[in-house]
Amino acid sequence: MKENKYANLHIALVWTLRLLVGLVFIVSGFGKAIDPWGTVYKFEDYVSILGLTSLEPFISFGAFALPVVEFLLGVFVLFGLYRRMAPLLVVALMAVMTPLTFYLAVTDRMADCGCFGDVIVLSNWSTFFKNLILLASSVYLLFYNRRVRNIYGVGVQWLVWALSMAFVLELEYMGYNYQPLIDFR
Repeated sequence: MKENKYANLHIALVWTLRLLVGLVFIVSGFGKAIDPWGTVYKFEDYVSILGLTSLEPFISFGAFALPVVEFLLGVFVLFGLYRRMAPLLVVALMAVMTPLTFYLAVTDRMADCGCFGDVIVLSNWSTFFKNLILLASSVYLLFYNRRVRNIYGVGVQWLVWALSMAFVLELEYMGYNYQPLIDFR
């Protein structure tokens, strides 16, 4: 009986972390995708502050790729899709973003990180602590996510992936060529 109790707690924790990490990544990707020009400007700020002028030719690509990756990873984690790959990619992304946000918090060279576009504006220290929580949560998911079933079967994963990709690319297309569908300023 005791073992079953802990199994249920474990399942509840995995689903809670999937919800937390998945929604944060979805909102982050959405916030950047809805306003690709704002994301380009924020990337330019990062390149300038970090002195990485050799990356200037890749700013537009990065500003369009990062929201897609974040949004898709959020969907994958939320629904338990690609249970091995998704947490690994989230941990890798957080392993880069957490030290970067720590640097921004310590130096205070940027007003905010732009993590959620203009949807949610956080201070640099708030962003760093958020990233620590996400990193710890995603490491837990890396080890235990595979043990808990997903919402969709393996045969439907590709459809969820394709529809999510089409949605976020359409957001970027509309925001880049016309104007953001929602102006959060």
